[in-house]
Amino acid sequence: MKMPTHCPFCKDVMLTDYEQMWEVLHKKCSRRLGHNIEFVAEVHDNDTVDVIAIKVNHKKIIMWSLFHRTLTIKSTDALEYQLPFFEPELFSYPKLMGKLKTYMVFS
Repeated sequence: MKMPTHCPFCKDVMLTDYEQMWEVLHKKCSRRLGHNIEFVAEVHDNDTVDVIAIKVNHKKIIMWSLFHRTLTIKSTDALEYQLPFFEPELFSYPKLMGKLKTYMVFS
């Protein structure tokens, strides 16, 4: 997956942040109240997305590692849940959250 320039949910231009020490590029959309999404890619890898992170609230982050094919939910209280991996469908935020809730209930 190539690094997007616009948010797949709201179509706003994503903010770009370059982390020089690790040569990593971050693209974020956090201006809207309904979602907070971040894409991470190594610069030398032709801007191919390595990690997709969605901040659900101030305590939980959902992370897809596309390289390792893992899906993890991380919590601020040091809890970490592994879910079965699936490719995120980024065209509908409510549909994606519904799918994640289903996976959490039945995993």
